[in-house]
Amino acid sequence: MQRIPKWATGEPRERDVEAHLVERMKAIGGKTWKWKSPSMRSVPDRLVMHPKFHGRTLFVELKAPGKPATEAQNKVLNELVEFDHAVFVLDTKAKVDGFIADVCELYGIEEAAK
Repeated sequence: MQRIPKWATGEPRERDVEAHLVERMKAIGGKTWKWKSPSMRSVPDRLVMHPKFHGRTLFVELKAPGKPATEAQNKVLNELVEFDHAVFVLDTKAKVDGFIADVCELYGIEEAAK
């Protein structure tokens, strides 16, 4: 049986969801820095910032559609929540769009066209 790679099926992948987040945040004047920590595994994928966030950084873990965060990732995400940080797990472009709509409403940012 031949296995067809996901890229050949047209199904969205994690990097597609991540690229959508980067594009949407850029459109509203925000930044999405890739976060990799050499000393700690399973940190969230992106640090999301905007001038209207008043110095607050949002942590975003991106997943392929339907894929949950791993146990190690959940441990790190829960630690961030315990330290009163905002943490989001997004696995579809629609969830990214909802995230953008929510932060725009919360922080009074004019939402750019999709």
